[in-house]
Amino acid sequence: MTSTTTAIHPINKPINKQTMSNYCYYYLSGFPGESFSSPNAFPLKTTSETTSEITLGDIKRSWPIKDGTYYFRFRQSDGQGGFSWIDVRQDDEEMRVPKFQGCVFAKVLRLDKLPRLTPTKMRLNAKKARQKQQRNTSSSSSTSSSPTPPQHQQANKPPPYRDNP
Repeated sequence: MTSTTTAIHPINKPINKQTMSNYCYYYLSGFPGESFSSPNAFPLKTTSETTSEITLGDIKRSWPIKDGTYYFRFRQSDGQGGFSWIDVRQDDEEMRVPKFQGCVFAKVLRLDKLPRLTPTKMRLNAKKARQKQQRNTSSSSSTSSSPTPPQHQQANKPPPYRDNP
């Protein structure tokens, strides 16, 4: 006896190839717990008769999080078996959004909750960058046999002024 399992969406209807296209799959970029490998989903409320013509306005009207300002990017096939993220004009409600394998996939950035860089965070970021640069230069200098002294470029500098010739 074999048993088959079917995924159930929140409205308790089986998800199949046809109903998958009625959802927008997304993840919030930069939020803890959000990942590309396990996206969220919400049902699309479209104004057109078919789900083949989903617009940015349909996405925004169906968007489940009502507070905040969001920037949407959509996944599109690159024609070589992969995909790329497409930026769309955020003010064009009638713009058709691209689909990937028959479904709408979005990477969403919340603009009003961007991480704030405080002076302490900026110093820590600069310190990490310096440490990374030191590691890179020390690993590259250890591979060369003799270190070369730094060369000073003074091609554009005029010669120093001297009073006596």
